[in-house]
Amino acid sequence: MAESSRIPPAVNQVFIRVASQVCDRAKMDYEEWMVNSQELAYHLQQRWRELTEQGLSTDDAQAKALQMFGDPHTVAKSLRKPWLERLLHYKRFRSERFFFFILAYFLYTWVVICDTHWNELLQGNPATPFQILLPFDQGFFINGLGSMLIGLLAASCVVLAQWRPLFKNQQINRLLLIRYLPLFLTGFALFDVLIRSPITAFQTLREVMSNYSPFTALTIPFLILHVLGIGVGILGATCLLFEIMQQGWNNLRIHVILAGVLISSWIAYAPAASPPPAIFKNPPAIVTTNLDFNATESTVIGKQVRAWMNRKQWDSIESAPRLVRQSQNGFNITQFVQFSSGDTFDLVYWFEGGNWKFHDAYWHSLKGVNIELNLSLIIREPRKAQGFMMMRNPALNETQKDIVRMIFNSKPFHP
Repeated sequence: MAESSRIPPAVNQVFIRVASQVCDRAKMDYEEWMVNSQELAYHLQQRWRELTEQGLSTDDAQAKALQMFGDPHTVAKSLRKPWLERLLHYKRFRSERFFFFILAYFLYTWVVICDTHWNELLQGNPATPFQILLPFDQGFFINGLGSMLIGLLAASCVVLAQWRPLFKNQQINRLLLIRYLPLFLTGFALFDVLIRSPITAFQTLREVMSNYSPFTALTIPFLILHVLGIGVGILGATCLLFEIMQQGWNNLRIHVILAGVLISSWIAYAPAASPPPAIFKNPPAIVTTNLDFNATESTVIGKQVRAWMNRKQWDSIESAPRLVRQSQNGFNITQFVQFSSGDTFDLVYWFEGGNWKFHDAYWHSLKGVNIELNLSLIIREPRKAQGFMMMRNPALNETQKDIVRMIFNSKPFHP
């Protein structure tokens, strides 16, 4: 090239600085930044050469080239890719992808806590926050604050899987492929935010809307939290998946994570196997006399129900109940019992080990509260039982609310 077309260093430095500013403002990725900055600088250099060949001075050619190039802000805006595309694909946004996933799991934790304790939270039970914050309680890592640790561990498993060992001994490098196994936990976390969270939220919101007014000061924040949690959850899970897919879809890491998602889905939603039917060598004879509740033995569940009934101090609630009738259906005997106030429940006996044993009690009503539940369900799954009870009784007076508290807080009720 002719000597007269050589670009002075000062002019060339200005062109390089403008090209770098455009690439910075366009938020380009690392490799994209280097290639585009060189192309933009070369474009400015070519314009300068063309202008100097037309007879312009060095300074005038520089100013004209920059004018023809345009405002750096406008050029950067035209070159900037959409925010979501940059977030999912750019290497420089790696920390942001992990941040959105951890944020998604943080919101998921509070959504699942609300789904588990929605009835107590909407009723303003003061003991509920302390029950939720208790560490290492039952379900702490599934339905409590411990779920946040699952999200952090899932992100850490991805970082571990992305580590590339460079040992000279290839046997060691192959052995370290075991670092992919913890990605099963990542699959479990993705199952939580992509599958379990929307399904559970839909079920909970349907129950909430059927028991409370759709738009109140309690239900509106509850609804907003669920919508926000599901939306951010999908975004966070997508960010983590694109972080894992930096090496493409068809790699071992994707297969391990997919296996974790499928196994978690099977464990959570697979149909429960029906227990095999009981086989009785000696069928029971027809019972012609009424069974005595206080004199009969109890099954394993019956012992829990009997102890629960005794702990409630039933004699202080009502006078002795009256046995209305007793019916037998094969291996089951049901006694329909009624109090003087009209409250009723059934005593259920099973034929076990050659003897009739008390097994459960089906509660129909108490002081105007429509219960229609087995006491064994109230004892073993109190949250589910309370949800059913509140669905059947949307409007309770203060006395009836005291009865509900008595049932679930193990405190005697004195009318």
